Amino acid sequence: YRFLQIRPGRYTLMVESPGFAVKKYDEVKLLVDTPATLDVMLDVASSTSTVSVNAEAPQLNTVDASVGNAFEELKIQALPLQTRNVVQLLSLQPGVTQSGEVMGARRDQNNIVLDGVDTNDNQNPLSGLNGTSGAGGFNSSSNSGFTSALPIPLDSVQEFRVTVAGQGASAGHSSGGQVSLVTRSGSNTLHGSAYEYNRNTAYTANNWFNNRSGLARPQLVRNQFGASLGAPIRKNKVFFFGNYERRIDSSQQTQSRLVPTDSLKAGIIKFKTTNGTTYSLNPADVKNVDPLHQGVSPTMLAYLAQFPSPNAPTLALSNSDSGLNFGGYLFNAPVKLDYRTYVTRMDWNIDSAGKHTVSFRGTLSNNDETAIAAQFAGQESASKLLQNNRGFGIRYTAVLAPNITNVASVGLTRIGYTQTG
Repeated sequence: YRFLQIRPGRYTLMVESPGFAVKKYDEVKLLVDTPATLDVMLDVASSTSTVSVNAEAPQLNTVDASVGNAFEELKIQALPLQTRNVVQLLSLQPGVTQSGEVMGARRDQNNIVLDGVDTNDNQNPLSGLNGTSGAGGFNSSSNSGFTSALPIPLDSVQEFRVTVAGQGASAGHSSGGQVSLVTRSGSNTLHGSAYEYNRNTAYTANNWFNNRSGLARPQLVRNQFGASLGAPIRKNKVFFFGNYERRIDSSQQTQSRLVPTDSLKAGIIKFKTTNGTTYSLNPADVKNVDPLHQGVSPTMLAYLAQFPSPNAPTLALSNSDSGLNFGGYLFNAPVKLDYRTYVTRMDWNIDSAGKHTVSFRGTLSNNDETAIAAQFAGQESASKLLQNNRGFGIRYTAVLAPNITNVASVGLTRIGYTQTG
């Protein structure tokens, strides 16, 4: 017997036949996109009896040649994730590089499917400065293999499976890794969660260049919080699940700039001859060598006076000026980030036997983050990235006959990015 389109979870299987003892399996675990096989042997019974077996179905997949692992809810919650980007668990698989290449395929060939709907981000906009965007955040070239167009909060995922090789025809259209995710649904019992995660400057270390220049360590404050709720709207009939998550970063990133030295601000120009001797020309010398005898422009001196003084001269040594007239300037620029994610799912059992079911999942994001840091200390960010990706998926499952099951899915994933400044 084959049971198709069974929702992932833990089940009890009971097998009975006249003249044989009833056999009951209490722990049958079904994982997403992973066929499970259970061989049942009934014992002859002299009288009415039941044999209970507390054994899980073997998770060895003997149906297809796919290679990968399924992650159920407990593992998803327990594994450490820096920004709670659940798709990044793909990096734990063999044959996957740190930046997302799977078994030699390019990282843009990974295929991410949420409730049967494509959520790949093929646009790959410029990333923000933080470089740690989660799924649905702005992609960076270093981790775009682990991002999706839609944000997928960790508490909204029932389970998912990553496949690195041997994908079948139903797995997708790409040569890279396949990631299949299933959104949690409501049930007859009320269940939910509330959470908050924090990273703070108190647990960070300063970098070597800041220490050498006497600059304080950059601020790092990250708060990620949210809540989820699943409940019945009508028992055994209609169920609801919702998840809200927000991430707020109020951090800093060290920036380096080339600025005029104090001597250049005073109109003194320094240069080095081929024999290594350094000379200085004061404003009077500059006027003498000027064919028009105009000398240093007062307007330019007023402009140079607006720049801060160098605080890291060694950073300018590699410049063509060799640090004679321009020096390095280090400062901590503010890096802001605000991600808001809304996920909802509705499930409807059309008939009491569960032969006809309809599910709807909607996802909405409203994000903004620093794209280009401030040019100098005390200024606002030069540019921001704004995102309002959204999408939905509808699935209708019908058991038409004991050997015919039909699944119809329709969905839309919309990508929307804007860069200000």
